[in-house]
Amino acid sequence: MNSNVFRFAIGPWKGKYSEKWRIWCNKNKDDIYLGGYGTINWLKLSLHESGICQISFLKPKYDELKNKNMAPKKGRHIARWERNPLGKNEIQQILDVRFPYNSFHHQDKPKTAKGKKLVLIEPINDNDSDFDSVNLKVLYHNFDPLSKEFILALQNQGITQMYAVQIKDGCVSFGFSFSKILPIKKSKELEGAIKAYIASQDMEVGEFQGNLSIMDIQGGTPPSITSIGGLKISKVSDAEFKIDFETSN
Repeated sequence: MNSNVFRFAIGPWKGKYSEKWRIWCNKNKDDIYLGGYGTINWLKLSLHESGICQISFLKPKYDELKNKNMAPKKGRHIARWERNPLGKNEIQQILDVRFPYNSFHHQDKPKTAKGKKLVLIEPINDNDSDFDSVNLKVLYHNFDPLSKEFILALQNQGITQMYAVQIKDGCVSFGFSFSKILPIKKSKELEGAIKAYIASQDMEVGEFQGNLSIMDIQGGTPPSITSIGGLKISKVSDAEFKIDFETSN
């Protein structure tokens, strides 16, 4: 369970798949990183040995946005928080990433390079089920991740553990649960973030880009993140973009 890289996607779920995500570890430190393949080249989540957790632009992408006067004013770290010292038999949630079904757009099974394993997280095959989101729960604790006590504690919260990383002061486990959340809706903040990204791509009028992915980040400690895929953006004029959600109904 404790290997260098864990790749996963949600699906098949009613005939569709989420985008791929990747979790990996720093070889020399107890640093853990994760992100979606559609955003990982410019934005990633970091869980550091120091206890600091953050969501950050990669420095080259941030510098590129800064040169175009489009970078966030507060710097390349969009959100930053710390995990707390563990109490006895405590399981501490340090991150929650949601994968709502109405953002799934891949019809075909995701592929990986030869020799690279991809784990598919398949929800129950029930069109009438009461949930519409798969949640990735990132948990910090000091249990043996394979112990019956820990597995039972997760089961009581509706969480299935898929991956765990031992660090010097405990363990970080990655589990999945299901929930009911509101459908994704367009907002000024979301549209602003999309337009800033697309403007950095130097699109021509009439050009479009499809199958794009972003992360919608809501405040809090830790923050709540929604992985959104299936975006199509068209440049209508020098000052106007059209944004469509290629999502499921």
